[in-house]
Amino acid sequence: SILIKTFPTDVDVNNWQYYTIAGEPVEISRGWSISFPESDPAIPGTFETDTLTVWTNLPDERLKVNSATGRYTVEFDIDPSSQNADDWLLSLGDVCESARVKLNGNEVATLWSVPFEVKVGQWLRKGKNLLEVDVTNLQANRIADYERRGVEWRRFKDTNINTVTGARSFTFADWPTVPSGLNSKVTLTPIRYQK
Repeated sequence: SILIKTFPTDVDVNNWQYYTIAGEPVEISRGWSISFPESDPAIPGTFETDTLTVWTNLPDERLKVNSATGRYTVEFDIDPSSQNADDWLLSLGDVCESARVKLNGNEVATLWSVPFEVKVGQWLRKGKNLLEVDVTNLQANRIADYERRGVEWRRFKDTNINTVTGARSFTFADWPTVPSGLNSKVTLTPIRYQK
């Protein structure tokens, strides 16, 4: 898909900036912590990991059934001036399902579709940097858990959902666990804008 914005009058805007890769990607792989500022059920504490993974793989059964925003936090060292780059591209890889990115306390972007990438050069600094990625998952795992435990959660009124399923009754209890969180490598890549 592509979104095109049109205007009824002439506008003065910068041309789209095409770029090329200016060096090897730097993987941010070690020293991650995962916490849950919002979660149903509540998940206290912090999980430390050097292997970035979806939170449904962590050793707490509640993480397989929660609807949440999980905060992935990491400190990393970099020298942005070490590359002949105009900017740096942060790639989150596979995100389940949306991500809000903060770098060194600055709100960068909310990413909700592929590719989960954003230019972050203006917020990078030489030495220590703090990256926070708030990932919000789907409610599928929570709904499946409610169904398995017999919790009354459906509040449909005048819907035709039975007609859609072709059944008088249906259940989500047999849904498998849906991965939630960051599901691949996180990288920073130097880029150069085409003139």
